[in-house]
Amino acid sequence: TCLDRIPTYTALSGRGRNILSHICSGKNKTSNHLFATCPFTQEVLDWIFKWFCIPFQMRSNVSDYINFVASWGHCSKKKKILLTIIYERIWCIWNVKKDKMLNN
Repeated sequence: TCLDRIPTYTALSGRGRNILSHICSGKNKTSNHLFATCPFTQEVLDWIFKWFCIPFQMRSNVSDYINFVASWGHCSKKKKILLTIIYERIWCIWNVKKDKMLNN
């Protein structure tokens, strides 16, 4: 996916970079880990879904979350709002990760 191009720990390691900083202590540092399965990310997603009164169900990759949100509910306005929040969450988590990598 296009998210696999972002410089996550795994992607940078594959390019010969040694980046030790990370958000959580999990061993899998792929984009799917960072944006879908990381415990920190799961907690944020759980909060967002509770806010929308949607039962939280863990998914294994970012595309599954985006597809779920894109097909959720019948109100297109609420769907757009939730999708925007999910994309913003990805952006914010990436900024936290990037800040930790640059300032550690």
